[in-house]
Amino acid sequence: MSECLVLVVEDDPQIRFALKLILEDMGHRVLAAGSLAEALELAGETDKLDAIVADYRLKDRETGVMVIDRLRQHYGEALNAVILTGETGPDRLKELAERGIEVLHKPVPVDRLEKKVNGFCAEAHDHEGKAPPQRPDHPPPS
Repeated sequence: MSECLVLVVEDDPQIRFALKLILEDMGHRVLAAGSLAEALELAGETDKLDAIVADYRLKDRETGVMVIDRLRQHYGEALNAVILTGETGPDRLKELAERGIEVLHKPVPVDRLEKKVNGFCAEAHDHEGKAPPQRPDHPPPS
């Protein structure tokens, strides 16, 4: 099984912990941060990220978009990212679409998160000839 490295950015510690557990259960390695500074620090410890899962609104007027923009400067514009949000305003959704940031609306069903992140990982590993990780209770597709 090929591992994907996913960065979770969520300022609520309980939600951050839950997302980390869910993604690890899917077979991914997970770095979890509560702020832009933490995300940059964790990302600085690795040469590659496969995906970012970030809350839109973070503390201290930070946003998940800020995190994604900064990490794309380092890892490249092709870094896949999804914002988790309750925002439904057309201006906000347009802004995210223009930046190539996908959106999942809260509450996010686990199967939708799994499909999105596994898709990101498949893209990230295509050039390496690797498959995305499979959850232990899900056999690889034939």
